[in-house]
Amino acid sequence: MAISTQEITEFLLSQQMHLFSGLDETQLTRIAKRLQEFKRANGQTLFSQGDDADNFYILKQGRIRVWRMEYQEEIELAVLEPGDYFGEEELLSYQPRIASITALDDSSLLYLENADFEWMLLNFPEIKPNLEAIARSHQRARKSNFEWLGEGEVIHLISQRHVAHLLFNLLRPSALFLPGAFTLYLIIIAPTLATQLLASIISGLFLAAAVLWTLWYILDWRNDFFIVTNQRVVWLEQVILQSASRHEAPMTAIQSVNTRTSLLGRALDYGDVIVRTFTGSMVMMNVRNPLRLKGHVEELILRVRHKSQESKLENIRFSIRKSLGYDVEEEQPETEQPLPPVPQDKRKGFGLFKTREVDGDTYTYHKHWFTLLRNTRVTLLAVFTIFILMSWLLVRNYATGAYPPPSTLFLLGGFALTAPVLILIYQYMDWRNDQYTVSKDAIIDREKKPFSTEITKSAPLKNVLSLNHEKRGILGVLLNFGEVNINVGDATLTFRNVPNPAQIQQDIFYRMEKLKQHEEADREAADQQRMTDWIRTYHEITDESQDSVQT
Repeated sequence: MAISTQEITEFLLSQQMHLFSGLDETQLTRIAKRLQEFKRANGQTLFSQGDDADNFYILKQGRIRVWRMEYQEEIELAVLEPGDYFGEEELLSYQPRIASITALDDSSLLYLENADFEWMLLNFPEIKPNLEAIARSHQRARKSNFEWLGEGEVIHLISQRHVAHLLFNLLRPSALFLPGAFTLYLIIIAPTLATQLLASIISGLFLAAAVLWTLWYILDWRNDFFIVTNQRVVWLEQVILQSASRHEAPMTAIQSVNTRTSLLGRALDYGDVIVRTFTGSMVMMNVRNPLRLKGHVEELILRVRHKSQESKLENIRFSIRKSLGYDVEEEQPETEQPLPPVPQDKRKGFGLFKTREVDGDTYTYHKHWFTLLRNTRVTLLAVFTIFILMSWLLVRNYATGAYPPPSTLFLLGGFALTAPVLILIYQYMDWRNDQYTVSKDAIIDREKKPFSTEITKSAPLKNVLSLNHEKRGILGVLLNFGEVNINVGDATLTFRNVPNPAQIQQDIFYRMEKLKQHEEADREAADQQRMTDWIRTYHEITDESQDSVQT
C-alpha cells in the first residue's frame, strides 16, 4: 500500500528536521506530494560508490550503513537513523556517489528524484544553504581524523568562527604595515646610502612581522571547530604554539540552547551559541550562522529523547507480556546507547615511566615524564657535573700518574654521587606517587609525599557536570600534555600535567555514560517490576472475583 501525502507530512512534522526549519505545514505538504516511498530489506544495497546520483533520500524507518572503499579497505562513514537524509552532496556537486548505502534493517525511505530535488531548491531557497552546510560538513569529516568519535557516532554539522572574527583580528597586524610603509618612503627620500640601508632593514622587519602575524591569525582561525554529532556537542579550539583544548556536552545533559548576537552579528549572520547543561554553560563565540547550529542541536536532542522514550515503552511492553505469561518470541529490546570507544594508548613505554595503566574497570594516570624531568633538572645537573669532573680526573690520572690514585677517585666519586642519587630516587617516588584514578563510579586525585603526608580528593562519577581539557604552551602542544578539568558542582578536580589529556577526557566521558546507562537501566527495571506487579495483582483480583461470582 502506497504511503499517503498526509502520512509523509506528519512524519516530516514529527521529526522537526532543521532542514525544513521555517516551513509551515502547507509548504511541507507541497514537498510531501513529490516524495515517494522506497523500501530495502536487511542487507540490500541502495546504491554503490561510483553510481550516478539521481535521488535525494530521507530515512523514514530502519537503519542504513554508509561506507566506502579507500585503498582496498572498507571504511564505515556512518550509521543513519530515521530523520537522517543523504544524497544531497552528489546532487549539489554533480558528481557520482562517493559512498555505498546498505540497509542494516528492513528500511523505508522517502526520496525525491533529481528534477523534484531541483524544484524543491528553486521553490524553497532557504533549504539550499542548509544542504550545502551539511555537504561541507561531511567533506570535512572525511578529510579530518577525529579519533575521539565513538562507535555509532555520526557527525551532523561542522561549523567554524565567522570570517568577520578573522577580519577583526587582522586589524592588529595591519597596524604594523603603516610603519613599514613609512620606512619604505624613507628609503626614497633618504640622503645617504647608510640611511637607506637602515630604513630597508627596519621596513623589512615591520613587514615580515605583519605577514607572520597575519598568517598566524589565519591558521588559528582555521583550527577552531564547532561539531554537532548524534551524541554530543564538541568545541575544538587550538591556539597555534600555545594551547589545544576540547570542550563537550553530551546530548543527554543539555538543558537548553540559546544564541546571542549583536547588531553587526545579525547583519553578517554570526553570533554566540550558548549550550547549557545541568549547572554549567559552554559558550561558543562568533559562530557562523548560529541559528543553524542551534537548530541541529535541538533536533538531535528531541531525537535522543524520543528514541529513549520509545525504548522504555518497548521494554515495558516486553516485561508486561512476559510477566503475564504471554508468548514472547522476540528478544528484549536494547536500551543502552552505543558508547564511545576507549582510546588505546599504543605507546607501551618503559615500565618505570608508564603514565597510563588499565586494571579492569580502573584507569590510573601519572604525570607526564616532562614533569619529572623539570623537577629533577637541578639534581641531574649535579650528577652530570660530578660525572664529568670525575671523568676528567681519571683521564688526567692515567695520563700523568698524578695523585690521587684511581681507587681513591672511584671512592670519592661514589661518595659524591650518593646524595644526588638518593635525591633522584626520592623525586622519582614523589612523581610516581601522584596518581589520578578513574574507577567505574568515582574519580580520585591522590598526592603523596614519600615517607610523609598523603592528600586524597575524590568525587562520585555521577556528580560530574562537565569536562574539558587544555594543553598550554608550545611544550604542552608538542609533547602532548596538559590538564583535565572535571567540574563536580561547587568544586573542580584537576588532573595536572597529564599526558594525552584528550584521551583521559574520553576515558572519563566513557565511564560517565556507562554509569548513567546502568543507573537508568536499574531505574527502568524497578519501574517495570512495579508496573507488572500492579497488573499481575489486578489480574489475580479479577480472576478471584470471577471465580466467586461463578460459585
